[in-house]
Amino acid sequence: MMAFDHSHPFAEYGYLAWPAAFVAYAWLMARDAIPNKAWLRAPLLWLLAIIGGMEWQYQLNHFVVESNVWNEIGWAIVPMIIIATVMRWQSSKNTIDSKRKIASKRTWLWIACVPLALFLVGWFMLMSLHSSGNAAPLPYIPLLNPLDITLAGVLLLLLLWQRAVGEFFSLLNTVKPILAAIMGFALLNGMLLRTLHHWAGTPFEWTSIFSNSIVQMAFTILWALTAFVLMLLAHKRGQRQIWIVGAGLMGLVVAKLFLLDLAQHGSVERIVSFIGAGIMLLVMGYFAPLPPANTNAKEVLAA
Repeated sequence: MMAFDHSHPFAEYGYLAWPAAFVAYAWLMARDAIPNKAWLRAPLLWLLAIIGGMEWQYQLNHFVVESNVWNEIGWAIVPMIIIATVMRWQSSKNTIDSKRKIASKRTWLWIACVPLALFLVGWFMLMSLHSSGNAAPLPYIPLLNPLDITLAGVLLLLLLWQRAVGEFFSLLNTVKPILAAIMGFALLNGMLLRTLHHWAGTPFEWTSIFSNSIVQMAFTILWALTAFVLMLLAHKRGQRQIWIVGAGLMGLVVAKLFLLDLAQHGSVERIVSFIGAGIMLLVMGYFAPLPPANTNAKEVLAA
């Protein structure tokens, strides 16, 4: 049993005790000595994630002197490895008994992985919006730095996991596009704020959106471009709901222009923001108008 006064789980022969405990528990499950119930088997992964995460953090703090993004991404690495391993294991199982295979998949891929997936969602949002991405001694390069790579990996893993467990919780099929869009938008905004912080010297504070003219200009352009892409895709695919989301985001851009950007009296950034947003509005009106309503149902009734 781990004592709380030790600096890490593998201290005091923990490096022997914990692996032996996990192997023994897995052996008992393989021998069906432990009842095949999710609440008795799923905690094995949760304990593995906790112990692995604590040990990972200790090793990082021991070898990496400066506290930076390496410590932050360490909390996501172990849950990601566990979920990916379980997905691979369940997809490679060849069981004749379909009921037994479904029960195993429900236990390990759904019930056991749900807390880990929720933790990754929370970690993703926190790191996207509150981590400066300092990966010293490496420079910050958007999309090619440890934080952004890990964030993108988490998002991809969660999407793959959702596809694998959608049969057990159908609401995930509805929530997935909404949550994925929110997470993707948070990643874009965080990436922009980190890039400005490392390349332009702006403060890494979300309050700077309201006070820093460079940050305000950059966010105005980013939001306007995102709205344009959404509306253009929606127009080509005839999806009014996505178009409305893009139009709503553009409405937020216009509100930001008058409530925040206008306060930057005489600044070049304010002028660029207004010109850029105005051009985007003109381009949207020409290339991405509101898609026509779906008339398939009316045509069927008329026939």
